[in-house]
Amino acid sequence: MRCALSLFLFPALVPLSLAQDNDAEKLFRDMEKKIKAAKAFEVHFAYQLDKTTTQGSLLLTKDNKTRLRLNGRFHFGAKRNASFELVSDGKRLKTKGAKLVIASNGQAGYADGRTEKETPRSLYGALTATLSRGGMGFTVMILPYLIGSDTDPDGEESKMHAYDFKAGAAEKVGEREARVIRYRFGKGDTCPDDAEVTLWIDAETNLPLKRVLETPRGERIRITETYNEFKLDPKVDAKAFELPK
Repeated sequence: MRCALSLFLFPALVPLSLAQDNDAEKLFRDMEKKIKAAKAFEVHFAYQLDKTTTQGSLLLTKDNKTRLRLNGRFHFGAKRNASFELVSDGKRLKTKGAKLVIASNGQAGYADGRTEKETPRSLYGALTATLSRGGMGFTVMILPYLIGSDTDPDGEESKMHAYDFKAGAAEKVGEREARVIRYRFGKGDTCPDDAEVTLWIDAETNLPLKRVLETPRGERIRITETYNEFKLDPKVDAKAFELPK
């Protein structure tokens, strides 16, 4: 009788599960669309990577004006805390505290010195996509690639696809009610190396509260981050984008 009952209920459960997963993807897409639609946004964050903690903030406008500040051990192999600042006035981009480099083996990283170059036209779109889909820890890891050339996060060669969404049970992050979703992030097409992400979205604002990104194979990476403040269209002081001397 129990087996017969299970067979009877199973067809009803499958459509329910699919509906919940569709709702999870819609929630994510709506969140990303909301961030992209803003003329500017500011986020204050903290993330743990390789047993170290980094704190920072990102202020970004649609005309590619950018201020990213970091403090901590924000890249693999760092022996001590350091500060880093990237500023773009929309045309030129400079870094202070470290230089963004891509080694001969293709690995992105940070070295002593400073970077100065033309601001990529795609900077706003690339940073918005990486923040929405992979988080700030991931964004910092691949930052040298993002400023190295114009990047289309939705292009065929992109490695920044979010897919395979699953709905999770509602939870609280601090005092905030959150809706939880899980998804894969990377090349797409169910690539086994793609990251597995859990994202907590504020039930009221539909903006991120917390994220955990894990790579399932190879060099295992786990990034846990929280968003202490997330403002859309904040009041922007033009001095925030003055290039460092």
